[in-house]
Amino acid sequence: MSRFLVACALVAAGCSHNPTPAAPHPDDAAATEVMVISTIHKGHLVQKEYPLGMLHNALVRYKPDLVLVEIRPETFATRHYEDGPFEMTYVTHWATAQGAAVEPIDWWREQDMESAPAMTPEEERALEAELAAMPEPPWPGFRLANQASERARGMKVLNAQARYAGGNAVWNRRQAWFNHRAVSAIERHHARRALAFVGFNHGTELESYLRAMGLRVRDPLTLEAMDPAASNEPAPDAVVSAWREGLGRIRDNAEAATGESKLRMRAKARYFEIAVERRGTCCVPESELKPR
Repeated sequence: MSRFLVACALVAAGCSHNPTPAAPHPDDAAATEVMVISTIHKGHLVQKEYPLGMLHNALVRYKPDLVLVEIRPETFATRHYEDGPFEMTYVTHWATAQGAAVEPIDWWREQDMESAPAMTPEEERALEAELAAMPEPPWPGFRLANQASERARGMKVLNAQARYAGGNAVWNRRQAWFNHRAVSAIERHHARRALAFVGFNHGTELESYLRAMGLRVRDPLTLEAMDPAASNEPAPDAVVSAWREGLGRIRDNAEAATGESKLRMRAKARYFEIAVERRGTCCVPESELKPR
């Protein structure tokens, strides 16, 4: 199975009784601009073309009044930001420092983490052949992760999954809640400039959904002076402390977990260790990300 397909099956959305938000009124939608920035999670520690500081620079340049992050609401409420990728702690800190509202938009359930679509051997081989022709880039830099060609690749992958596997229920459910929560937050805050930070496999669908809702979507590549070499800055003390505290909880959870969950948590603990040691700066060899 491809890394993308496996990743789709690793995290799932949950269920909620929240009402579906209405599409924004055309006049309101026209007044709201949104930007979706695709991040690369632990890849920010290995990819010199995409250090964490570029996310800070994006906040400074875009000046959003609302920031959306890839963390579940229940853990965000308790400030357990390690529930999401480590860069979400970082952008939450800087967004708050700028006076922007921050809203969590992720949703998944632990019991769904090991679910995968059912396919016949023939379907699996056909899907693998198509995915092999459009490989997922290993830890893309800022420009590649956010350019149109990568958005197009993401849509082609989803199309292939739908044709051969009937989609991916686990992934689709999670993504649907990303989209729903993003629009709900924009409406609730009456945002005029919203910035979403999500993993690059989520960016394609979220951006398309926001555009379909009538919102003006701005391309992240229009931001000026986004120089990777000048953006490899150490994270603030408050962020490093939050990572350190989160690392302790990840380790505790890994100790209590079994099977695939234990392996995932150990892998996450390892990259949080590196983030703390290096204060979030790049770069280490990818081999350093392996759990010890």
